[in-house]
Amino acid sequence: MSGHSHIRAVPGVAVDDVVLSDLSANLEQLHLTGQASLSGLLTTQPAFAVTIAAPPVLMSQLLKTVPAEWIHPQLPVVMKDREIDGIVEMVSATVTGSSVEGTQLSLTGEFRVKQGQALIGQSRVPAKDLSAVVSVEAGRLKISNLSGLYGTIHMSESKALVSFLETGPWIEMEVVGTLTAGSTAMTSPAGLESRWYVDSTAAAGELAMCSTRG
Repeated sequence: MSGHSHIRAVPGVAVDDVVLSDLSANLEQLHLTGQASLSGLLTTQPAFAVTIAAPPVLMSQLLKTVPAEWIHPQLPVVMKDREIDGIVEMVSATVTGSSVEGTQLSLTGEFRVKQGQALIGQSRVPAKDLSAVVSVEAGRLKISNLSGLYGTIHMSESKALVSFLETGPWIEMEVVGTLTAGSTAMTSPAGLESRWYVDSTAAAGELAMCSTRG
């Protein structure tokens, strides 16, 4: 590991805050840039926030540095079970936490995915060659500009919302695309652009509603 940063102390109301700007670090094959701040250093609950970016790397490589549980504790199990993989660019991610014992680190931010893959729904419908923008928010993932092959559908400009609930992950999808030639899985003719809506009541990947556009 190697890295460098500029350190600046910022006088606060009661204590000093510290800002680390122009942060740069090399962690194996991952190069991180960004900045960090430390606050409340002389209090009983000092806190920190680190905002970082990184160029595209294999998802497995990124997760060695940014564990999936920082996004949500349910996510590691979901990623393993659904065989989620691909190449990920960290556009901007902020990790926050404190020194209080038992405090869970949290992460929000924006990621770009390409060459992605996943198994979707109870029927584990394969999706591959995926590309998307993933916005990580507290308790949910908003997925936009989603394209790729979902079962027999060539998706384009689709979107999804994954919510992490007490009962488990809940997914809603709006799939826009065309059926592959020769597919009989849907009533829409192959080559005709259609819009499908999938929610968790159709978690098996079945299409809950279909409206066709010429």
